[in-house]
Amino acid sequence: MEKISSYAAKDNLSRLSTATSASQGNVYTGRINSSRLTSVNADAFVRNATLFSRLGGAQEISSIVRAFYGKALVDERVRKYFDFDDAQVMEAQIGRQIAFVSAALGGPVHEGMDMKAARAHLKTLGLTGAQFDSLQQHIGSIMRGHNMPPPLIDEVIGFCEALREDVLG
Repeated sequence: MEKISSYAAKDNLSRLSTATSASQGNVYTGRINSSRLTSVNADAFVRNATLFSRLGGAQEISSIVRAFYGKALVDERVRKYFDFDDAQVMEAQIGRQIAFVSAALGGPVHEGMDMKAARAHLKTLGLTGAQFDSLQQHIGSIMRGHNMPPPLIDEVIGFCEALREDVLG
């Protein structure tokens, strides 16, 4: 005997296909559903959301990374790590940086992306602690410019700090 999905049962099919009920009006505004919707703990969603989503997702991460490059390119302490003579190479590097930051913050990981190798590469750059500090300051400044809440900025700076050893070696 073939087992039927509980959603395929006649009773459930009629509930799923019925958008309104004569006695309740719209099923989503019924007393039971309304109480469920108002009892959802929004803080639980925020606490469980990734940094990627709390920062605003792909569009905001792209904006932050591009602003970061703008600041890094005028900072003599770190410019050499971010400056490329060819515009296509620069744009490709920024795209890789956006993908890396997105993945590191809990966003999508693109096919073929090796986060372990990317982190290992950071050690080869030879950044100093002072240079790392300046990059963190740039990130904080950019986030303040994007009107991010201070606790979120602190969390991102803490995230960066947790990577310090990976980056500096």
